[in-house]
Amino acid sequence: MIICRIVSQLDFGGVEERLRLTSLFFSKQRKFQLHILVLGNGGYVADTLIELGISVTILNKEVKIPNVSLIFSIKQFLHKYRPNIVHTSGSEANFHGIIAAKLSNIPYIIGEEIGFPNHDYRYRLIFKLVYFLADRVIAISEAVKNRIVNLNEVSSNKVEVVYNPVNDVISPQKAVSNDLILFTKNSHDLVFVTTCRLVAVKNLRFFLDVFMKFVTIEKFSKSKLLIVGDGPEKEKLIHRVNELGITKNVTFLGFCSSIFPVLGKADVFVLPSLSEGFSISLVEAMLNNLVVISTNVGGPSEIVTHGYNGFLVDPKSEKQWLETLKSVFNLSLKNKAVIGNRAYERAKFFSLGNYGQHLIRLYTTYNKNSNTACGEN
Repeated sequence: MIICRIVSQLDFGGVEERLRLTSLFFSKQRKFQLHILVLGNGGYVADTLIELGISVTILNKEVKIPNVSLIFSIKQFLHKYRPNIVHTSGSEANFHGIIAAKLSNIPYIIGEEIGFPNHDYRYRLIFKLVYFLADRVIAISEAVKNRIVNLNEVSSNKVEVVYNPVNDVISPQKAVSNDLILFTKNSHDLVFVTTCRLVAVKNLRFFLDVFMKFVTIEKFSKSKLLIVGDGPEKEKLIHRVNELGITKNVTFLGFCSSIFPVLGKADVFVLPSLSEGFSISLVEAMLNNLVVISTNVGGPSEIVTHGYNGFLVDPKSEKQWLETLKSVFNLSLKNKAVIGNRAYERAKFFSLGNYGQHLIRLYTTYNKNSNTACGEN
């Protein structure tokens, strides 16, 4: 069975990490042949997969909706590889990829909503049409499913929830940031960490303001925050740290090819996003037995049970954040360990093996509905 996965870009981030893990899983499945089509730019993950011998084609096209020439470029790719299944991920890939797949008479078309969309009326109509053309739509959490159904973009019975996978083998892979190597932790320090693409929706400017108020309290003044990731907001965030006078408390590590050495330096993971469809980073932290504090908006509330295996807060509530930071700081080592162990047990549910088997069940549905593959005509 030939599968074509279509994404907008393949550099770094949650979508890219999911596709990297998916590619590794399917490279070991003899019944499946995987081809990846990147509509825009490649990058770190694309290079990694190419080095491993996985088929990756990068178009380097403008992905902004709509791009008619991009649709025809995708059609040419599909004509060359003649896949049985096209699986698109993300708004731009869904729009261009699903239309191109339909025009190419691909037997089975799957779209995937990877975020928490906030579409206006025009885009609701556009994606209602796009998802009408798909045979199945994946949502990465129940929250995302409810969102696109409530936006009237797709009917509930057409959507299947497939939670994101995480790398459930923890190992100190590859080189880490020089700043992490230089970072030293004293036994009385509490180290917080967040890892994400540095964009506005991650709400880090707000969290830095909260963190400044937290560390100005003498008891908490030696607490540290590690920020892992890159993105368009990075320079603004560095400037804000300087303005707040907390440069001794905050370290920017940039992009790290392996997150687990960083998590090993931390005590608490924070996710202050204004919205999250799922959050691979959150589950990775739970796999590392960290205490987690997360936004209560979207997918994280399906991962974390408040007060049991982590904590959920209103991303816009300064009071809730401060109170939770203080509460976590004051937890005994025993209670931190109990919460961390519960977090680990929950995180194991989101293993790559479970995810891969779910996709296989979804892909093999195609065989029940069609005996003729595009490549067999």
